[in-house]
Amino acid sequence: MNKLTDFQSQLERVASSLSATLCLPDPESGKFCMRLIRLPVDGPETIIDIKSVGYRYFVTTTRFIEPLRLSMKGFMKGKFSEKLTIPVEISSSECPSNEPMIVECKNELIYGLKSSFSSIDDVDLFYFFFTDSVNCVTATTTDAYRQSDELWQRIINRSYGTELIPPRRFSRRLTSNFSA
Repeated sequence: MNKLTDFQSQLERVASSLSATLCLPDPESGKFCMRLIRLPVDGPETIIDIKSVGYRYFVTTTRFIEPLRLSMKGFMKGKFSEKLTIPVEISSSECPSNEPMIVECKNELIYGLKSSFSSIDDVDLFYFFFTDSVNCVTATTTDAYRQSDELWQRIINRSYGTELIPPRRFSRRLTSNFSA
């Protein structure tokens, strides 16, 4: 298996540091939390978190208002003299228990999610973390739609609907290379 490149690792760390706080459940509490980080080469970079609180579920969506990948590349090449600052939008909302992403996470197959990635910087990156307070799974993939891993494809596809549950607060700037 390939190793993540330094850029891929830094991209994930910066994205996580700018996102909403990930609230892990107490051990063996029966609660769960999930995080999916979507870092496409050309498109909106987004982090989706879901957590359970009692019988209720909450989704938090972190949206990068400006392209994180492009900003990081510029910063690493010394194009910025100050600290790297990326505007983000963080929205949270309650979601129904039958939300497809929640149903997917409750399926035992989730623990079979495998990492499969390329050590090339200019590919779509996806990071997944899930714990049910007893077990957990972490996985990374690149170019998920070019692979035959149906579980990854279902998780990513369901995440697009889940991310829309919390209300939007801002719009992306028109100067970015993609639109919201």
